Amino acid sequence: YSRRLREKVFPFADSWQVEWIYGTRIFCCPQTDIHSSAVPMRGGEAALQFTMPWHRMARSGPEELGVRLRTAASSMRYNNSGKDHDEFSFLGGASWTFPLSERFGFDVYTLCGAALARGSWKPELVAGTSMGLLTSGFYKLKLFAEADWFPTSSPLSFVTGFSLSFCL
Repeated sequence: YSRRLREKVFPFADSWQVEWIYGTRIFCCPQTDIHSSAVPMRGGEAALQFTMPWHRMARSGPEELGVRLRTAASSMRYNNSGKDHDEFSFLGGASWTFPLSERFGFDVYTLCGAALARGSWKPELVAGTSMGLLTSGFYKLKLFAEADWFPTSSPLSFVTGFSLSFCL
């Protein structure tokens, strides 16, 4: 970036964010397993996420890097049983924000942590991207897509949705 361009687009990346997320989960698994009640078919997710710019905490470092924390609640529907089960996730990781203009940009992020489902904890890994629009000095609207994987139990799932961020 040139200094003038960086000063113009930097407000998109220079804020602490509190974000409300809503998404729909789709599981990827072989067709034969989809008809089994042991494999989730689909689900919904609601989450609260907090992103902190690294350079504002450490007083140095790349402007694009951030620390991200998320707590999420998911509900998953199984095909044959018609029952849902809930899952609660606690994740942390890194995000990189790339402003394209003063009001538009995208994030790339990776998170890891643990999920509590059916009384037991299991590891969870998330990687995703979001496109955001800074609607005012305080709010961002985002569309996101992410891959979510539970290495020990469930197949890979994809979550797509939207979020609203309050920027500080």
